[in-house]
Amino acid sequence: MATAVLTAVVAVGCGRQNHGHPKSGPVRLGYVGGPHAAAVYVAEEQASRGEQAPAFAGVPFNASGDIGYALIAGEIDAGFIETTKAAALLRSVNGLVAVGAVTFPYGATLVLRKDLDLRLDGLAGRTVAVAGRRCRLLHQFLADTERHGVDPAAITLVPMPFDHMIPALEARKADAILTRGGHALLAVAQNHKILYQNWDVTGDDDCCPKTLAQVELVLVTRAKGVGARRVKALVAALEAGSAAPANILRAAVSVRTRISLSVLEPFPVASFTALTPEQQTELGSAGTVEEEDDHDCGHEGCNHKH
Repeated sequence: MATAVLTAVVAVGCGRQNHGHPKSGPVRLGYVGGPHAAAVYVAEEQASRGEQAPAFAGVPFNASGDIGYALIAGEIDAGFIETTKAAALLRSVNGLVAVGAVTFPYGATLVLRKDLDLRLDGLAGRTVAVAGRRCRLLHQFLADTERHGVDPAAITLVPMPFDHMIPALEARKADAILTRGGHALLAVAQNHKILYQNWDVTGDDDCCPKTLAQVELVLVTRAKGVGARRVKALVAALEAGSAAPANILRAAVSVRTRISLSVLEPFPVASFTALTPEQQTELGSAGTVEEEDDHDCGHEGCNHKH
């Protein structure tokens, strides 16, 4: 398993500002509930049973974009953010570090809007959202459908970012979406239907770089004010949660989200892992998490860290 790059840097000297962020106890962890939060759910259960120390306190959000704002504002210490949004945040805001990721097998899945009842040969004249015309998902899909007697030229393809696809289905702006595995699971959880699936497709193109193809969410924290030891404990707790058997992870997701096990069982389980240096570079994450010690040196007006 990859090891997070979390070099401890001991900061010394007086006069350093204290912004009031908690520097001890569980990390305040922002997350959006759903199938991709499996490791969070199981790690919380493990801590509640005393199987591991409580390394984090979960803070649920409705959208991962809100997590980024809360992280910058100091309202949370770390949070899971969608990959594209995390990369944009890391490149535009100083002092943030990517330390982990939720991954999900890549694959190619055509998801049909819930109100439609079609087969592959009924896609002629229909609108299908795709990540890009040079995407491997599209190339594989068109090759497979052509083998089934479907004319690819008869399908109307609309380029669209992955994170816009499910909202497009919900708004009836697309009849179907060609997406990767993790997004397909989220779509099926909203009662949309799978029309085609191929798990043999792998990422390594413009729309899905090889190093990040399976990364659905990125765990981002602040370089200062959280502490390397606390972040390492957070990563270890999430790895322990993710290491649970697949049936335990699915059961935890089903209980917390009320998604039926019958929906979850045909899909793989999302995993949490620390990021590799290569993945951190691809995301634009620079720097490391500094160590913070709460010891008070007793000097008046000094915020001395030892």
